[in-house]
Amino acid sequence: MASMVAEALTAGYRNIDGAQMYGNEEWMGLGIQQYLEQKTPEGPNNLNDLNDLNNSNNSNKNSSKDGEEMKLTRENLFVTSKVDDCNRQADTIRSCCVESLKKLKLTYLDLFLIHSPFDVPKEDWPDIWRAMEGLVRDGLVKDIGVSNFRIQDLECILETAEIPPTVNQVELNPCLRQPSLVEFCRKHNILVQCYAPIRVLLEKPPGSEPFLTRLAALAHIHGTESAQVLSRWSLQRGNAVVTTTTNPGRLVSNLDCLSFDLSEEELTEVEVLGDKTPFRKFWSGKDFD
Repeated sequence: MASMVAEALTAGYRNIDGAQMYGNEEWMGLGIQQYLEQKTPEGPNNLNDLNDLNNSNNSNKNSSKDGEEMKLTRENLFVTSKVDDCNRQADTIRSCCVESLKKLKLTYLDLFLIHSPFDVPKEDWPDIWRAMEGLVRDGLVKDIGVSNFRIQDLECILETAEIPPTVNQVELNPCLRQPSLVEFCRKHNILVQCYAPIRVLLEKPPGSEPFLTRLAALAHIHGTESAQVLSRWSLQRGNAVVTTTTNPGRLVSNLDCLSFDLSEEELTEVEVLGDKTPFRKFWSGKDFD
């Protein structure tokens, strides 16, 4: 799997996302180390650059100045990991972050997330988040955020946070738009990052045929694939996107979502059909929007 990370970086990706829960940090580190020895164009240096890249349809974003290749450094990558649910205690977060850094062979993370909010007593959140803030102050991570957090979970953190979360990574797509959560995040300057943006294509839930048929038609119009239409919808609605694949060919085709725009009419059409095909793959039954 390390080779897939190196291939992804070669294809133009700069945001590498993993988690303690996935057990993928060691081979992520190996893949990053492999690639850092190569010459390649620059990538994003911080969270703002990540957001710009995700929302850009300019394929030249990954090109260096004057067409010259530049030596890639650690600062050109954006590496994310997440603290496992079993390690969310205030007194274990720092040691878990250090362990992640060892596995990744890095000296800092660009983004460190709490993987989920579930089954944590409300009164524990101030201390847990204070421990996350300590990682920023000590230079172990640049930004901190959360994943799978609902509005009520975010409110628990924001009540006492000195460093608010910069990202909420959630399952989000036209069949699961979560408008109240998205609006809340934007109000508090929290970037929404979508995972499983194309899962509906794989699962084909009951009643999804009209939605999937129209996606295919839009993909044909724009000379792309249905997966890229879904990713493009997320980007044009102001969200960042996390994609996964074990297919080297998909690494390149997934980036095609940066090469076209959907019209407002097309975006709305996708949403109307998506609303008629409600679908959640992960964390069902957790009282989401």
